[in-house]
This record gives sequence, C-alpha cells and structure tokens, in this order.
Amino acid sequence: MLYYDINAMTWQEQMCIIEFINGTQPVQEDPHWMGVTLVAVMLLGMLALFSKAVCQAAAMVRESVRKNGLVETLVICLFVVPLLYVGGTKKGGGGTASGGLSGGKGTTTETAGVRGGGSAGPPRVVFQSAVDGTVFPARFTDAPGTPVQAVMLAAIGDAADLATLIDAPETARIRIVQEGYAEPAMTAMEQSVTAQFTPAQWLVAEVDFGAPVPLGELFFGNTAGPSQWERVWQGEIAEIVAFSAPPGADVRAGVANYLAVKGKFYGHPATSAQRQAAIEAGLNYGLVWGTVIIVK
Repeated sequence: MLYYDINAMTWQEQMCIIEFINGTQPVQEDPHWMGVTLVAVMLLGMLALFSKAVCQAAAMVRESVRKNGLVETLVICLFVVPLLYVGGTKKGGGGTASGGLSGGKGTTTETAGVRGGGSAGPPRVVFQSAVDGTVFPARFTDAPGTPVQAVMLAAIGDAADLATLIDAPETARIRIVQEGYAEPAMTAMEQSVTAQFTPAQWLVAEVDFGAPVPLGELFFGNTAGPSQWERVWQGEIAEIVAFSAPPGADVRAGVANYLAVKGKFYGHPATSAQRQAAIEAGLNYGLVWGTVIIVK
C-alpha cells in the first residue's frame, strides 16, 4: 500500500517527502534589497530623462507654431522629425537656459543655448538668443563674464543716424550722411556696420571686436547712455549668435544661412559643409535644418 501511494504522488510531492526525511525544508529567501534599489533608481532616471525630453519637445513645437503656424508645424512633425533620427544627432547641441534682460523694459527672452568657455582655442558659439518683441536696449545676463569677440545677428532697421546695433567698449552703430553735411569721421567698427546696412531690409550683420568683451557688457539695440540721446535701433533684431573668437568663412556662411532661413528672408546660401561647420562650432539649429540628413 505504501509503494502504491508513493507512485501515485506527483514529482513535487515526492520531493517534499524526501526533503522532510532528510531534515531539510524549503526556505523563502528575502529579496536582494540592493538590487531592488538599483533597479528603482534606474527606472526613476529613465523617467526623468523621458520627462525632460517631452518638455523640450513641447517647447520646440510651441515655438514652431508661433513662428511658422500650425499647418507647417504639423508637416515638420510628420515628415522632418523622423529624418532627424535617420540623420543622427547633432553635434555641439548644449542645453537650454533662460535669459534675462536689463537696461530696458524688455521681457524675458528665450535662449537657444549658452555654453561656457573663453576665447582660447577654436571659435565656439558661446551665446545664442532670440530677442523677438523685446524693448531695447537689451543686455543678456546669462554667464555675464563669458568672453565674446564676434557677433552675428539678423536685424532690420531704418536709416537713422547713430542707430546702435551693439553698444560695447567698441560701439557698433550706423552713420548716415545727412544731405548737405560732410561725411562724419567714423571708427572702423562704424564703417563696417554702415557698409553692411540696407534700410528697411533684413540683413545678417557681422561685428568683430578687437578684443574679447564680457557678454554682460554688451547692450543690443541701443546705447547704454540716456534715452534722450535717441540712438535706439529703429527696427528689429531677430536673433543673436555670439562667438568666443572671430569664426572662419565656412562657419560664418553656415550661421548666416541659418539666420536667413529661420527669419525667412533668405539670400544667404550655404553648402552642406558650411552648415556642418556651423553645427560643429556649436550652433543650435533646432528645426531650421531639419530636412538636411547628415550621414555619419
């Protein structure tokens, strides 16, 4: 009868009998709390990264809707964004930081990226900011000690004498010769800006300083002096890109193309190599060049 009962048992029941006879019992092990903690930390980290990516994507979509309209934004999201993943990630992206204004009644501006670094080494983008709708003068306070030696910006203005694009130790302003008056004595900086200026047309202005200037000492769109001097820039400044040192021709061409395409006034063509040079210098191009596929 005993033999029959044993053979009628399942394999698990037989193992329990053998363990009972040998004096061993199954033991319920405690979980490995260190492993559980590591897994939880990893999951939380992944969730944080995902949340940050979602917030950044939402901000980019909101900005695109404001700039390009809802229909064009939908087209970009449906067709351009997948191409970005095919083409690979961009170089020199950098993070997103918020910018402040002082010296005027400006509102908070949106900065596309602020990267530290001095003037040593190759030219790098150390500041990039959109300034649409601000009241001049505007002084950006992100990393105010960051050295800046070259600036490129998209601007449009009227023919107003002494209209100031950038007020700094070297003031970048236009000088208009009044009818019946002799041509005024101009600094090299004034000559450069005046030569680039075309009234009532969007342009990409380039300003090179003789020596690095702290970002916090640059006023855009006016002079730092009294308002009664009437040197306010009679127009708009769409976006500013500042460099640690004067960049080369390819970087300039790529940045000018970015500013012109984003501002939709064009007229500044660039090759894919020049665009790539601007990206490698640290330009944060967002969705402007989303249709360009860079194969790595």
